[in-house]
Amino acid sequence: MSLSQDLRKRMLATYENNEGSLQEVAKRFKVNASTLWRLLKRKRNTGKITPKTSSGRPSKFDRKGLIYLKKCLEKNNSLTLSALAKRYETKRGISVSIMAIHRACKRLNVNYKKNILSSGERKTRGSRKAKAI
Repeated sequence: MSLSQDLRKRMLATYENNEGSLQEVAKRFKVNASTLWRLLKRKRNTGKITPKTSSGRPSKFDRKGLIYLKKCLEKNNSLTLSALAKRYETKRGISVSIMAIHRACKRLNVNYKKNILSSGERKTRGSRKAKAI
C-alpha cells in the first residue's frame, strides 16, 4: 500500500525537526521504521518523496492488436481463446497465451464465453432416464 503524499511530508517534517528518533516517529505515524528509513534515503538520493513508478511488463496488445482481436470476434463470435491466440500469432507474428487473450477480451468488454450445447441439449445430455419399451 502506498502512503499518501501528505503523510510522507508530515513524517519527514517530524523527523527533520528532531521530534523523535526514527523508531519513535515511525511508531507515531504507525509505519515500520524501515519505511521511514527508505523514505529518508529516497529524499536524500533523489530529492523526491513520491512513490516509485511500477514498470510492469508491457502488453502484447497494442491499439492495432486490440482492434484486430475485436474484428475477429465480430466476424466469428464462436472462436475459443485458443483459436483467437493462434489467429493473433498468425496475423500479427506475436505469440500470446490464452490468459493474455482473456485479459484483452476483458479490456475490450467482450463476452467470449462459448455455450457449446444448446439449452435443449444440455437438459437431455446428462439425464439417464430409462426409456419405456
